[in-house]
Amino acid sequence: MSIKTNKSIFYHIPKTGGTWANLAIRHSTKKNKDFTYLRPKIDYNVKNNTAYMNLLIAHAFGMSGAHETKWGIDSEDKDGLFSYSFVREPLAWYKSYWASAQYMRDHNSKLWNRSVLHHLLKDDFEGFVNNVVKIFPMGALTAIYKCFLGENGDDLDFVGKQENLVEDFITAMKMAGENFDEKKVRDIGIQNSGEKWKKDVSFDISRTTRNKLMKSEKWVTKTFYNG
Repeated sequence: MSIKTNKSIFYHIPKTGGTWANLAIRHSTKKNKDFTYLRPKIDYNVKNNTAYMNLLIAHAFGMSGAHETKWGIDSEDKDGLFSYSFVREPLAWYKSYWASAQYMRDHNSKLWNRSVLHHLLKDDFEGFVNNVVKIFPMGALTAIYKCFLGENGDDLDFVGKQENLVEDFITAMKMAGENFDEKKVRDIGIQNSGEKWKKDVSFDISRTTRNKLMKSEKWVTKTFYNG
């Protein structure tokens, strides 16, 4: 879930290493007497049209509760705090999302059917990608990232990458001025890697479909991956 300390607030974008980051925050700061671990309160009083539209889009993609964006967080729980999050390369993100969505569907998870993307699910990865690109030619992941990170991807103080998770997390903690144990961060193993739902599934995808996906998500690669 998105959590805050007395110095920073972390926004959890799904499938970008957030489960690991949450554990790292708690594990590496638990001896810090100044540390306050809280789940931010939800702000139900939408102040303006921009906030309303961003909340509407975010919640359509299931970005609420544990994955609440800044638009849904009470001002007293975010103002003045160092803010950060993580992103992930589009193709890898879609693979993880598709596999976990199938797992949730097949195991009747309470989280199933909360996102518009769940209604585009297909039993084959390529079919799912083609469904998403058809409905969201400008990028579903782009829309999700913009809900968290803003139109230019720079609304938060720091955006790290899942591909460099440990080092970028440490950078964020240092930038926030957190008192934390760096060794404990490095000792934490992989969390919520998705192995339980990636068994016996194929991520085969044609070059044509891959190119269509990457074209739709060009904002992500251009903004965060120098693409």
